[in-house]
Amino acid sequence: MKIGLINTGLDENAPPINLVYLATSLKLNGFDEVKIIDETYGKKNLFKEIKGLDCVGISAMTKSYSRAIEIAKEIKSQRNLPVIVGGVHISTASHSLSKYFDLGVIGEGEKILIDLCRILDLKGSLDNHDLNNIPGLVYWDNGLPITTDPPALIKNLDDLPIPDFGLLDEQYFKKKWISWNDTTGRIMHITTSRGCPYNCIFCSAKLFWKVTRFHSAERILSEVKELVSKWDIDHIVIDDDLFLTNQQRLGRFTELMEENNLAGRVAFSCNARTNLINEEMCRLLKRMGMKSMNFGFESGNDRVLRYLKGSNVTVEDHKRAIQLCKEYGIRVYGSLIFGCPTETLEEMKETLNFIDFAIKNKCHKLFAFVMTPLPATPIWEIAKERGKVNDVMDWDILDLNNYENPMLIEPSIDLKEFKDIFKEATAKLDRAWMKDKWHKFLFFEHRRVIKKILENPIRAMVMFRNIFLRYN
Repeated sequence: MKIGLINTGLDENAPPINLVYLATSLKLNGFDEVKIIDETYGKKNLFKEIKGLDCVGISAMTKSYSRAIEIAKEIKSQRNLPVIVGGVHISTASHSLSKYFDLGVIGEGEKILIDLCRILDLKGSLDNHDLNNIPGLVYWDNGLPITTDPPALIKNLDDLPIPDFGLLDEQYFKKKWISWNDTTGRIMHITTSRGCPYNCIFCSAKLFWKVTRFHSAERILSEVKELVSKWDIDHIVIDDDLFLTNQQRLGRFTELMEENNLAGRVAFSCNARTNLINEEMCRLLKRMGMKSMNFGFESGNDRVLRYLKGSNVTVEDHKRAIQLCKEYGIRVYGSLIFGCPTETLEEMKETLNFIDFAIKNKCHKLFAFVMTPLPATPIWEIAKERGKVNDVMDWDILDLNNYENPMLIEPSIDLKEFKDIFKEATAKLDRAWMKDKWHKFLFFEHRRVIKKILENPIRAMVMFRNIFLRYN
């Protein structure tokens, strides 16, 4: 049986590790002919890629769900293959199952996909009687989407095999400029946990993963050792929603890196949360080889922060984390959100002031986004009540980078005044980021620059204006 898994992410800096996990699990369970079809690196002839396949799986987030539907439609127009969709979008919005998909996988896909492929291999098709007995599915029955029982979670992540990175396109392993360490090297992504213990009202991570689980420090080391020895990797991005939840595990992993003479040979980057950062953790991170961290700052106003992220993080936590990272030589990345429900223009201006503080304290790069609702989150329900989103909609409009026509969930905010503040924020951030490094960016990342210009020429034009001209 031949299986194809299609990547809709299309990002040269983010290999589809989720598909590598799925493909590796399939291969170790007897399905030898599994391949990842990745449009990121020029595999545009979809019909040639699916030739001879018996089943296709497509993973999609909300922002790429429309593309996933297009791909399924193309496949169905040529061959009547079973087409399965998975990923965070269908897991949180099962009602949106397109008629071009035979079924959707809800939640973690490793075990479910193996069960589906075993039925296909045995019977040559998937009938509703079989599907109804598999937890974690949404499928069609007499024109209606039917959802089965919730799937069981993978309790011990160490039971999962180490991903077979050889399934990725070889382009991912070529040397490239790594902006977060200001050098060239070979970079790869890994996942060391699933889930997040926090409840940010705009985030769907907890809805997807349900419970936070961890790989052991020993298992992480095994993966790092393989990347270094087999693939000559010297930079690793840890894709966890929140890597620093378990400080004891961090300490053990740091010890293992040192014992195996790997500390200093690999540079790391991860996602973090400012209320978790302290002196002891920074010392461990520096020993481990952490070179950059990405924080969800979101706002420079405490009331808005409490609304978005809960009462366990403050603006002072943000500032303290920035200064600690600066002291320990860890570059700071971060995101900011403008336009959340209840937020006033004055509160947005406090975020502008926070940007000034961050730039003054040498934050490496910050990103500004318009609040964008994701299915099943509290923000989604608010936006739905206010008529901004619905269950059958154009998913492409849910774009964090929709600068020219932003979705304003808060009706009391004047659109023009909001856009003026948002433009001021992006101008500050663009100039700070590119001030001393625009020439490096254009030299090392020219392909990526061209791609971004073609994808969003208006945003690209604004960015160049912000960099080279004074903002008024």
